[in-house]
Amino acid sequence: MTKSLESFNFFDPCILEDPFEFYDALRRDAPVHKVHHAGLGIDLYLVSTHELVSQVMKNDQLFSSNFSHLFFGGAHPEAEAILASGWPQVDTLITSDNPQHARYRALVGKGFTPGRVSRMTAHIQQIIDDLIDEFIERGECDFIADFAVKMPIYVIGDLLGLDRDEYLRLKTWSDAFLQRLSQMQTKEQDIESAKLIVEFQRHFFAMIESRRTQSGDDLITDLVNARIEGERSLDTVEILSIVQQVSVAGNESTRNTMIGGLGMLLQAPDQMEIVRQRPDIIGNAIDEIIRLEAPTSGMWRIVRQDTELGGVKIPANAVILVRLDSANRDPKQFSDPSRLDVRRRNAATHLSFGHGVHFCIGAMLARKELTRAIPTILNRLQNLRIVAARSDLTRTASLIHRAPRKLYLAFDPGSRLAA
Repeated sequence: MTKSLESFNFFDPCILEDPFEFYDALRRDAPVHKVHHAGLGIDLYLVSTHELVSQVMKNDQLFSSNFSHLFFGGAHPEAEAILASGWPQVDTLITSDNPQHARYRALVGKGFTPGRVSRMTAHIQQIIDDLIDEFIERGECDFIADFAVKMPIYVIGDLLGLDRDEYLRLKTWSDAFLQRLSQMQTKEQDIESAKLIVEFQRHFFAMIESRRTQSGDDLITDLVNARIEGERSLDTVEILSIVQQVSVAGNESTRNTMIGGLGMLLQAPDQMEIVRQRPDIIGNAIDEIIRLEAPTSGMWRIVRQDTELGGVKIPANAVILVRLDSANRDPKQFSDPSRLDVRRRNAATHLSFGHGVHFCIGAMLARKELTRAIPTILNRLQNLRIVAARSDLTRTASLIHRAPRKLYLAFDPGSRLAA
């Protein structure tokens, strides 16, 4: 029996963990739907169809990305006092509009060129193989702890120029920023997140100042030295903001897509076998995984002026929350949208990396990691299977990132690669 839209509460953790029945109702009955967010104390508009999400994401003149005030303003005074002891939050890549956004993108883009990402291929492959070598002889692994957490953190940590003993701290810092962005935190969590954010800032402030006098082969050096004719260089606060965003995007997003994608493949043996046997479709298969396991479930926008979207009138300054994971399962765009089909012809039309001027600057790197990691796992771990009693592929409740809880794998014990 089809449920009515009124029977759902979007902010119920059970709905956030598994929102797809709710999304079906949204797209059918109210593609633009107003709900009240108690934590922020505001009404906001959920946008759920592929067409309307695309419309919002590509129209940066009407739908502003300048939404940082939603997350760094006074929810818990103790947390705000802690944040005030660090550096101010400034709007750079994710939370700025043109022309400022174009400047930041041009400067930061110098660290994410196709050439740089291509040069990282062998290094990424080495990280993947080294991690698999650590558990392949056991015939089992906790995939999240043993691989999925470490692989993207090692890649982004190397990109930033961190020492290896600092990498897991980077994950902790990244999670603190995500906690705030999700707006699902308790007062205690908010205070702890604020402490970690200031700790992050102090650590990277020291690295930035060091790179001003002693260059390295890393993104921070690229950001310190980035120049565009007629534009000033990035200052320290701007670089801190960019490093924060790169750290979050390069960690949580890739990790969750990889866990969810591998879990889906293991539950669809026919699709997994196609990926194993057809190297020529790996790129398309990864797009299909990214479609179904969107690195970011949703994103915020602020309406600049009174407007109408999908037949709904929306006032100036209203908050929009586009649901990327709903748009990616819109049956008007994708046939049988919840089914994994690694040969799907229009898989690449997903919106997981955004759309328009804010298309994810790190998308090329994320795709590179996934296209190397998933085939390597499938080819090196023979008779690969999920240990159901120790796995839990339900998701954590979050407005922005839905992380799989547990994925424990078994396989035939294999050999480490020769050094």
